[in-house]
Amino acid sequence: MSSSTNYLENARDVLPEINRIFRNLEPLIIKNIGESNKEIETQLKRFSDASGDTVPICVLGTYSAGKSTFINALIGQELLPSAETPVTAKIYKVTASSYEDRAKISFVYKDERVIFTFHDDQVFCDGLNVTDPFGKEVNDILLDSFDSIISKLHAVLEVINDFADEGVGDLIEINVPFSKGILGEVGSKITIFDTPGSNSSTNSQHSEVLVNAMAGMSNGLPVFVTDSSSLDSTDNSNLKEKLISVDGLDERFTMIVVNKAEAADLSLTNFKRDSFRNKIMNQAVPRELYAQGIYYVSSILGLGAKLKGHLEGEFYSEQFDTYREKYSNPETKYYKKLYEFDILPRQMSSTVRATAEKSSDLIYANSGLLTIEDTIKTFVDRYSHYDKCQQAKALLDKLLIKTNAVITEKNEDLHSREAELEANLDDQKLVIVESLKSTSLSMENDLLIQYPKEMKIFQADLMKQINKDDVLNRFNDIQTEILSLNATLNLTEHQQIDISNLKLGNISNEFSNYLSVTRENKTKKINLENLASAQTVDYFRNKFVEELYFSRVEFERISSTFWANHASEIKSQFEAIISGDLGLEPEKRQKLSQLILSYEEIDFGQLNLEKFSKEELSYVFRLGDFTLRSSKVNASGLKRTFNDLFRSKMTEFAGSICSEHEKAFKMWLFNLTSIIVQNIIEFSPELSALNAKIQRTRNEVASLEEQQQQIENYTNQIKRMITWK
Repeated sequence: MSSSTNYLENARDVLPEINRIFRNLEPLIIKNIGESNKEIETQLKRFSDASGDTVPICVLGTYSAGKSTFINALIGQELLPSAETPVTAKIYKVTASSYEDRAKISFVYKDERVIFTFHDDQVFCDGLNVTDPFGKEVNDILLDSFDSIISKLHAVLEVINDFADEGVGDLIEINVPFSKGILGEVGSKITIFDTPGSNSSTNSQHSEVLVNAMAGMSNGLPVFVTDSSSLDSTDNSNLKEKLISVDGLDERFTMIVVNKAEAADLSLTNFKRDSFRNKIMNQAVPRELYAQGIYYVSSILGLGAKLKGHLEGEFYSEQFDTYREKYSNPETKYYKKLYEFDILPRQMSSTVRATAEKSSDLIYANSGLLTIEDTIKTFVDRYSHYDKCQQAKALLDKLLIKTNAVITEKNEDLHSREAELEANLDDQKLVIVESLKSTSLSMENDLLIQYPKEMKIFQADLMKQINKDDVLNRFNDIQTEILSLNATLNLTEHQQIDISNLKLGNISNEFSNYLSVTRENKTKKINLENLASAQTVDYFRNKFVEELYFSRVEFERISSTFWANHASEIKSQFEAIISGDLGLEPEKRQKLSQLILSYEEIDFGQLNLEKFSKEELSYVFRLGDFTLRSSKVNASGLKRTFNDLFRSKMTEFAGSICSEHEKAFKMWLFNLTSIIVQNIIEFSPELSALNAKIQRTRNEVASLEEQQQQIENYTNQIKRMITWK
């Protein structure tokens, strides 16, 4: 596996962890800045929405490019209406049904939702008025006999297309079974959108519908369908800007599909010339959109290959029969493999073509469809996860900037109100208040410097690591234990052969027995090493879980103790200030002293710390393959994984605990100081209202600072996760 492939595979592995982070962060962000910034809230919801796990495949292009036929080929069904004249007047949203005998069509007709549900031979309709011309025609169509669910769906979709300008909404949603094939393997993970031509008069209106239909989706793959005669069409200007305008599409992965290639004037001799390929790349569509390659395809041949030549549409059947020999018989004079004409990035070319070369279904491979589906599958399986990881980091960076701006704004407001309050206090009480606030601020600053230094030492002490010898020694001990429990795995001793006493005829038998024992011992050795390796991995997985769990709990205890001890010191200093202030009445001094000394301890139980169970920590220890060809455990790999994961997770835990405990301490100190000040000062109604505003603003700033720290922690965590080797 190459390093780039490892990078993408790791993106898929860490994405669930990143999704978990955003689920934890979402309520905090919405509470603090979501209402004041709808863009942030929308982006956060788009990322966190469950539908974000679905990858949208958005098929765009000009009229008559064969987009609907191309989608029919992808799903392996004659579903969407198609012909030589433009037919797509609406946006079709196609998802894969979980069952071969179930399908659904949903759309709006004259402001009412209409749903057709197809079960085997039955069709159930909700919201259709059969007295309306549209309803009557659909009803009449469904009275006909059909060979399959797909035929029924196709007939209904043709009627919908005919009534496109008579009250049918712009979005038609279809749930239909996909046929088998490469794309069928990821059908449940994708949603295909078929759009009207980019050069249609209603394109801007449909663009808005597409944006709404893709709400909640991200990492979309744009597929621009054209034909060889339209690659340089002026109708295709500003294509990149149009793609960028659709949220959820990633124009960096755009695929250009040259459809109807079975009838195009293609010469492999020309395509092998750099000058000819450069000429193609300088045409309008490639010049603006080239990213993940140009793919030549015959959608009709690809669809026909999937359906084993059983095409129902007359046009499809005629075209398939016309060209099938040329793409299935290597002995014909004009035998073609359309995937050989693809213009792909260098790193993709050999891998993609190798898949097509291995296929035994020549028409499917030579139509170019297999190569396109293989590329889409790769995007769905790998690149979309990578893209989402990067999107997560970018969103957190944006949230940090926004949070910093809001904190700055609120702090300015806070300082202004505090200055106004202090200007209205009498001199004697102002001295007491300033003394308390000064002491509070000084102790807070000192502790916030001292705390991370001390905790870093404890974190290092709790950082459990193993070495290679630990693994090998445990492996050897386990082998010994296995042999003591299973004697059949003990190696068989070779019998000594005394050649001088052997007859010539027995030498061959003795040598054969010797080889047999050798082979048997080799098998036993492999079986023993396999068992010992598996048990060694399990042992260190359990050790990882137990020790990480202990280290986390112990670190949290040490941190809590640090703040609890210093909180007691702070209360003592505050009490000393109050007791020594002769400007306060004795009764008030006694009351304040009692209030300070009896003030509640810091409550660490209510913090926003994730409660990891041992089962969850076990999931964190994703080992992969730690065996060598010899079946012996890979001690270096196991040691490295144990140590790296322990260091990473312990750093993550420590950062989270320190952040939450610091926040809890600062809030505790702020509340204690505020209560003392409130009991010192006899506020007028106006000053009471101003003081209440100050307290609210302080709480808002504290909440935002909490969010800021959490975002920074999560950002660093995500950076660690996506910094793959």
